[in-house]
This record gives sequence, structure tokens and C-alpha cells, in this order.
Amino acid sequence: MRMTPIAARPTADPDALIREARRRQRIRYALTSAACLAVLGSGAGLYLNLHGTARPRPHITKPQPSPGPSHRPATAPIPPLAANLLMWPLGLPLGVGTYPGPPFVVADLRTGHYIQTGKVDLCCGDYQPLMITTGRWLVYVGAGATAIRADLTGQPRVLGPTSFFAPSARPGEVWLEYLARPAASVRLISVAGGRRGPLIRLPRRSQLVAGTNAGLLLQDWRGMLRLWRPGTRPRRLPYSPGWADGFGVTAGLIAYGTSCHDAGIPADALFRPNTGYQECSMLRVLRTRSGRVVSFRAPAGTTGWVPPEFGLENPISPSGSMIAAESVVPSAAENRGRLYVLRLAGRNGRPVPVPSSAGYLFSKVAWSPGGSWLFYQGPGAKLWGYRVSAGTVRASSVPCCQFTVMAAVPAS
Repeated sequence: MRMTPIAARPTADPDALIREARRRQRIRYALTSAACLAVLGSGAGLYLNLHGTARPRPHITKPQPSPGPSHRPATAPIPPLAANLLMWPLGLPLGVGTYPGPPFVVADLRTGHYIQTGKVDLCCGDYQPLMITTGRWLVYVGAGATAIRADLTGQPRVLGPTSFFAPSARPGEVWLEYLARPAASVRLISVAGGRRGPLIRLPRRSQLVAGTNAGLLLQDWRGMLRLWRPGTRPRRLPYSPGWADGFGVTAGLIAYGTSCHDAGIPADALFRPNTGYQECSMLRVLRTRSGRVVSFRAPAGTTGWVPPEFGLENPISPSGSMIAAESVVPSAAENRGRLYVLRLAGRNGRPVPVPSSAGYLFSKVAWSPGGSWLFYQGPGAKLWGYRVSAGTVRASSVPCCQFTVMAAVPAS
């Protein structure tokens, strides 16, 4: 849950700009005292980062589709499912304040049809998260922390005058964060009723990542992850991971990479030139109640797991029994990956490659509400589904890819 200025880079796409900003932030991270504001002036936005420095609005290019293999395998369509898939691309025009942003895409998986709507007006900036689902609600960055029903009925309403929020360990609630010096404060709020808990002051120079069964997951001033309960000292996670190495977090699980190093896509690459990312040889999953850690080495034929960072997707299945993760496939441009499913329950076997998932890095994933299907950005620039129990893939007519936000919710 961060915001950094995005420097102009005419040849880069939106996610490349965002990831490069985060890479620079990891190098020079320092917690500051004020919340971030986005201002539009004369058709060009100005971003105020946590240091209060204004930067010109970048030139944003339209999202590019994920490449498919040279042939598209013959496959049946995704069967009707009682779920909606929510997707939001960061493209032109970039929405700021009351100005319209890019369309919010809602795919009805019962019919296979999709619509574009401006009802969910996600605001601009490198916030993490931009949007979360909690119970049957969406909470997103709008005019502050804003909530709307997941089926998009009713009107959005502002939960609080801050764009910084984090998921709670309990469905239907969210943590609001208020940045201040020397310490930020957080408050738990019921999304449906608006009931607010007491204001809790965080340890100095730390920020909230998420609520868990073992306490609040924090990022300290060095970017390291800590678990903390009020009245106690923050404690390190096994293997001392950093925030930038995060995969996903739920009430009961924290997934992160270890043995990571900085990697990057060359400047002459056709897709996402100059994009920095982390590459990790191990993926660890910590069970918050027991403290047990499940570990997965990067699959044979790949060079390392790529953390999506916390807050941009939730690769952990609703039951907590599986996690989807991307690993780097060697290529000249170092920008190719393949998606895998890792089983966390029972005997932990080898990572299972998702068929037809090889493509460019940084594609988003989303689990169906029941966890039986994994949706991903696949061949033909279309949304694809992987039924884990059967090991089969299905295609859809819903266009994608390279969305910034992607989440599945139960259909009304």
C-alpha cells in the first residue's frame, strides 16, 4: 500500500512505470508524514509523493495484450459460473479527481458477456492496494477510501478521507491508515455499517500491509516485513523477507519470496523496457497461527519466482489450499514467464504448470469465489480459466490483458 511518483517514460507501458517507481522506492525508501494527493492542472496531473514533491503526469500508453503461442489450442469455452470478474486497466485517459478514468470492465461469467462501466472511478497513483474485495464489498481508491457493493448496485460512499487502506483479517472490515510523523495510525472500520474502532498508533516509521490472525503485518522503514500486536515489539518473519518480495496475504497465510535479487528488462526490449522486478529462488508460505513455513523452489527450466508485491492481486485461493505464482522463463529480453499452481494442503508436491500460460511477465490472476477455477491472461489476448481439479483450461471471449486490477466476486 504505497504511492510513489511515476517518472515520465514515453516508451514504457503503465505497469512498467509503476514497477520502476517501486524499484526506485525500495532503494530510497523513507516513511513520511503526509498522505498523497493527486492534482490535475491544464490537462496534466501533478503527483505529490510522500515527500511532498510534485512531478509531471507521465505519458501513459494503452495496455498491451499478453502474447500467445504461435497457435491457439482448440478448447471449449469457460462453463457458466456464478461469478463476476472485475478488471481495471491503467491507460488513457488517466482519471484524476472528478475527471473520467479508463473503463472498469465487468465480465459476467454466467453468460460470457462483459460490460465497461465508469461507476467504479478508481483514482490515479501508485497506491497499493488500489482495490480489495472484503465480503461482498469492494474498497478502492476514489475520493478517499471508497466502498461499493461487489455487484456494483447502490452508490459508492467514502469510508474515510485517506487513500491508504489494507485488508482486515475479518471479512466485511477494512483498516484505514493515516500517515503522520513520527508514526502512522490505523483504524478498523465496518464497510457495511461504517462502525469505527479505536485509533491505533503504529510503531515509528512503519506502514500497514494487512491484518492477519497473528496481528498486523507491517513494513518497517527499511522495507522489511514484521508482525505486530499493540503493546508488543514487532517480530520478524522467518527468513526475513522484504515488502517488495511479497506474493499475497490472507488472515491465515503470508506468501513471500526469499533469496531474491534485482532483475530487469533491457532498454531495447519490445515489451516493458527498463522495467525492474525481483527474482526469487524460493517461495515461502507462512501459516500465521502455527508459524509453519511451506517452501517451494523455483521450477526446473525457470530462473526464479516473480513476486507481484502485496495488494495488486490475491494469488492465494479462497480456501487457502493453493497459490498461483509466476516464474521467469529464460529469454533474450528477460521478460517471459509461466504460471504455476502450488498446493499448500496435504503433501506438498511440485509446482504444477498452468497450460497455455507462457507469456510476458506481470500478468494478473484471480481465483473464482469457490476456488475451483484460476483465471488468467492467456493466448489470443483473451481471459482464460484453469480448472485445477481436472487440469484443463478453457477460453473465453472476454478481451484482456495486462490489467492493473483483477478480482473475482460472487454474482448477485
